[in-house]
Amino acid sequence: MRTRVIVLCLALGASSCGSLDQFATPTVLMATISGHVRQLDCTGPRTINCPSHPAAGIEIDFTAGAASGVAVTDANGAYGIELGSGTYKVHLKVSNSPLSGPTSMQVSAGQTIKADYTY
Repeated sequence: MRTRVIVLCLALGASSCGSLDQFATPTVLMATISGHVRQLDCTGPRTINCPSHPAAGIEIDFTAGAASGVAVTDANGAYGIELGSGTYKVHLKVSNSPLSGPTSMQVSAGQTIKADYTY
């Protein structure tokens, strides 16, 4: 009889706990930003029409108030980063000012943004 009472209590206790999902970390939707960075090969005036090559190892900083993120380009000049929603200022750590590419962007959860830069 005592065994039946223990089994019944365990069954009732387990059914009142609910699913394990109630303890799962909530999913935060992020935006994906990616693109390429190219460095101009101009010997004269810098224009977007100059020849260029992929820029490896370039740091790209994204800041929106207290939120921030950093991406670094690979050997092909490609980068990618996931960010939460917000309006981000974008800064490339390069010697010359970029000639193309956004200096700020509005980011929404679940969004995919492509942003290419040339400097």
